[in-house]
Amino acid sequence: MMAAAASRILSLLGLAPSFRHALGGDGPFGRKPDPGGLRHLMAEAGVEARDTLMVGDSTIDLLTARAAGARACLVRYGFGFAALDRSRLDGGEAFADVPSDVVALVVDGRHAG
Repeated sequence: MMAAAASRILSLLGLAPSFRHALGGDGPFGRKPDPGGLRHLMAEAGVEARDTLMVGDSTIDLLTARAAGARACLVRYGFGFAALDRSRLDGGEAFADVPSDVVALVVDGRHAG
């Protein structure tokens, strides 16, 4: 997704104020699974990879999280989940069936299932 498109979608959904940055494959950090964009976001936030949770719905998202050293949460409700390459799973991933599962992972560390 292009950064401008991501920013526009966030704005239209009323979510833009919740995000400091919106990156896209057209930016200077490369396309996923290149971890450059995620590493940039971690540096901007001042957090370590071990304290980062990448939420996504695809094999590419999983590989991006791993390449950056971050934890991965795969959302079963995402459009890319059906095509997820399950042979890439190693048991360290979290899964979310609804957005509140992601919130539980972030807020109180519970492991969504």
